[in-house]
Amino acid sequence: MGSARRRVQTSMHTETPEKSPLTRVRDRRPSGWRIRVATAAICLLYAASFFYVTRHGSSRTVDPAEARGPEKAAENIDRPAPAAGGHAHENFDRSAPAAAGHAHNRAVPGDALLLGPDTTLLVVCATRPEYLRRVLDAVRRLHPAVAIDPAHALTVVVSQDGRHAGVAEVVREFVAWADGRGLSAHHLTHEKPAGNLRTSGYVLLARHFGRALGSIFDGSAYGAASAVPQTQRVIVLEDDIAIAPDFFAYFGRTAGLLDADPKLYAVSAFSDNGRPPHAVDKKRLLRSDFFPGLGWMMTRSLWEEFGEQGWAPNGYWDDWLREPDIRKGRQVIRPEVSRTFHFGEQGGVSGNIFGRYHNNIILNDLDVDWEREDISYLRREEYDARYLSRVESATLLDVKEAVRRAQSRAGGATEWYRIEYRSQREFTSIARRLGIMGDEKAGVPRTAYGGVVEARVLAGDGTTTTFIYVAPPTDELRRKFALDGVQ
Repeated sequence: MGSARRRVQTSMHTETPEKSPLTRVRDRRPSGWRIRVATAAICLLYAASFFYVTRHGSSRTVDPAEARGPEKAAENIDRPAPAAGGHAHENFDRSAPAAAGHAHNRAVPGDALLLGPDTTLLVVCATRPEYLRRVLDAVRRLHPAVAIDPAHALTVVVSQDGRHAGVAEVVREFVAWADGRGLSAHHLTHEKPAGNLRTSGYVLLARHFGRALGSIFDGSAYGAASAVPQTQRVIVLEDDIAIAPDFFAYFGRTAGLLDADPKLYAVSAFSDNGRPPHAVDKKRLLRSDFFPGLGWMMTRSLWEEFGEQGWAPNGYWDDWLREPDIRKGRQVIRPEVSRTFHFGEQGGVSGNIFGRYHNNIILNDLDVDWEREDISYLRREEYDARYLSRVESATLLDVKEAVRRAQSRAGGATEWYRIEYRSQREFTSIARRLGIMGDEKAGVPRTAYGGVVEARVLAGDGTTTTFIYVAPPTDELRRKFALDGVQ
């Protein structure tokens, strides 16, 4: 593949432990009565701490023996969702939080929500060192190894296209940080092909993705003697994407669902219409026929369907993943409120053509405790039945009347309206009126599920919202939600 790879060996980082308060008191050699007073005070402090922990509980590191196996994954996914509570729009398709201590859907030592070494974070970069530094600084802050044994933490691979010196230095700093904490971090470099200056930037980027993913899944990214387990899934992140506080926990919580559901082929952290007032519920996840990209997770089984030789042969890798022959009727999981934010305005191959939309995307700022969130409602059969029922029960209006009613409301319970469209042109017109993206890829509007795209309209009082479904006519909608699932 014409690639020069370097494996970075990791080692455990040790620090001299800080002296305890009692040790520091002894070192000062004060008079006897001061020692007795200080000792008494410290004893009282420890007693108070013990009392607090006894009353309120404590955090602990879970022993690897408590890791949940694959059989627990199916149990979680199949568990019926509890009845929703609270405001209708806040728990719209999301079940109530599960009770503390319920089983997780990943077999990861320690906290099952934290991704293990069978998952690799791939960061793709080329010539933008300052952008890359911003991304890797966020990875440092949020890396799951903060809470578990580094030996059980996900691997990070930074794949550099070309040999830009500034980028290489940023990567070296990151792997040195990882090395000092016993984490697995690797730097791949790929030589840009010589003599084809006319090759599209999209094609070069797609080839870079293909080489990097191929190296990860065949194990060569980690070196011949690596002890890293076989990679089962990869989270793909580009060098101009900011991540939310719960970015890793979000993927950790959905990994089991992706592994178990044959009707899913990816999980994305991005929400194409994740701007106000359309993005509200920070805990709500949805199924979608549209692949958003911009921070996403794929499995080994998906890679094995096409491999490096079959990967995006004509460039435009994201559009290629949206093609019917590749998607094969499968969907992705996405959040209502985005877990990623595209901040790159310079140097990207797309020229930031969607900047006017992306600049207004809300990046989730809530560190959601995904351990307590039951996501069994995303199971396809249950999700489809519930979703179709809600869409069909919404009040049917034209776009003008729907917007008028929504904007004139003042208080009261959430209302649901449905606006039908019969062509892409009609959908684009409706989308423009509602302030959502109106384009499509491979015949699928952005964020659509079964042809349904969601929007919210804010009333004049600035607080009352109305939920709107933009959907195909009922007969077509029912065909899409057939017994074998959305196609």
